[in-house]
Amino acid sequence: MSGDHQHFDGHLSHHDRQRLRLAIVALTLFMIIETSFSIWGHSMALLSDAGHMLVDLGALGMTLWVATVQERPPTATWSFGLQRAEVISGAINGLALVILGSLILSDDVVRLLHPRAVDGASVIGVSIGGIFVNLFVTALLNHTNRQSLNLAGAFAHIVTDLWAFGATLVAGIVVELFSFNDADLLASLVVVALMFRAAISLLRKSGRILLEGTPPEMDLEVVRAHLLAEAHVQQVHELHAWVVASGLTSISAHIVLDETCFQSGHASQTLDLLQNCLSEHFNLSHSTLQLETPPHAEHEEPGHE
Repeated sequence: MSGDHQHFDGHLSHHDRQRLRLAIVALTLFMIIETSFSIWGHSMALLSDAGHMLVDLGALGMTLWVATVQERPPTATWSFGLQRAEVISGAINGLALVILGSLILSDDVVRLLHPRAVDGASVIGVSIGGIFVNLFVTALLNHTNRQSLNLAGAFAHIVTDLWAFGATLVAGIVVELFSFNDADLLASLVVVALMFRAAISLLRKSGRILLEGTPPEMDLEVVRAHLLAEAHVQQVHELHAWVVASGLTSISAHIVLDETCFQSGHASQTLDLLQNCLSEHFNLSHSTLQLETPPHAEHEEPGHE
């Protein structure tokens, strides 16, 4: 028996999508400018920033795609719809950060062995422009629905870019004032470190969902205690909780009731009480509970508690 009042808080409104499109246009134009200046000025820091921005663009583009896919209704083949597309997108985004960060890191090593003069003035100018562009995009995305794992990840990357451009700006000033070209490499390493940090966070969150781990904010023993507190409940076993997508956590359990509950016809009322408990105390709108008598529970194969 299940209670299914599905709601997906990760959906994006029409205005959210307009903001995303505007952010993509702004980032794309600036990324082209930054890449050109990184090549002309021999700056690995600017190239690292541009690479990070490329991943941000991919994340924002996939967020728009996922928002469209998630609107498709559930089918017999995809009974939950395609809600988990955002999780796969987040995992791809994390892997892209790892790959791109590794490539930039290898270029940093080559540049360390074969140093080249860096144009500090261009680094300073582009960094200041990058800070303003990222502030503009941050303001845009700050008003969107960031309960979506994918959009939340993209927003975090934009904020990370602000720190990265700050490090690049400092490097440009050092290069311009003291002709210390290695400052550019150090700034590039800071950007790579930020990319790896963001990648680990995204892969950890998406991996936990894809492997159907218990939500980190949920303690199953506390859930069990609440269920056991209801009248007629003797035992709770096969208790599982997992995240399908942003805003949709599912839970299932086998509930052993005393036989008098079935004989008196109170089983359905008890089920209502249990599902109301899950909804009110744990915000779980999708629950599947199997009601059992004590003799049936004894005949079940051993499983998870």
